[in-house]
Amino acid sequence: MSEVGNIIQWPIWSILGAIVGWTFPHLYRWFKTRGQRKFWKPFIAGKGPLPVVLTDKAGAKPRSPAKVSITDVQAYSEVRSALADFRKVKIRAGSAVRIDELIEDSFVTLGGPKANGITEQVLQRLGGRVPVLYDQVSGAFRFKGDEFAPVYDAREFVARDYALILRLLHLDDKNSKSKAVLVVFGLHGHGTEQAVRAISDHDPLYQRISPYFGKDCWAFLRFDYTDHSCTDRTVIDAGKLN
Repeated sequence: MSEVGNIIQWPIWSILGAIVGWTFPHLYRWFKTRGQRKFWKPFIAGKGPLPVVLTDKAGAKPRSPAKVSITDVQAYSEVRSALADFRKVKIRAGSAVRIDELIEDSFVTLGGPKANGITEQVLQRLGGRVPVLYDQVSGAFRFKGDEFAPVYDAREFVARDYALILRLLHLDDKNSKSKAVLVVFGLHGHGTEQAVRAISDHDPLYQRISPYFGKDCWAFLRFDYTDHSCTDRTVIDAGKLN
């Protein structure tokens, strides 16, 4: 081949190489996040940033700002990362927001009913539809006649936690104009964080819950820890809400 031919082909191959180099990572990410996109689909459209309600508690001093736990912030970051390509999100403190302000749009609420009033109100609306019950007195879940309580190691670190995921297409199942709601909470913030993370990258969770994406659905998970690091995730059960 002539030198002129080589000179002409070199930029062509360079351009093709650049296109492939740019396209492949994006295609791989698109393929890898296909389940994630299906999960978040009801939450993508909205009037503005998606509200993510976090548990908070009053500061130690008068008029000091309310504080949010690190694990809740990490769980919020997982939601923000999952929706980065689709919709912005914003933090709403549970003590400073009413459910009437949220129900005109979809929203996410993180943290259990003992500390997050919005989660508590959603659970009250669901009534007996949720098969996994949270007992605020014992601080444990009850499912199929068994109690699921947190486990601690000798240093009082969390060694096992449980979490519940509730994905509702409509907060009011009798009103088709009612918007989508996601509730995620563990017995500790550790479980809340890992449950949100499982939505992003836990294939077994998708295998169990994806058949119900067209309906209101739930998942109950277990997490094992060593020195605060999650070492195992298990989907105990999942299904559609009655």
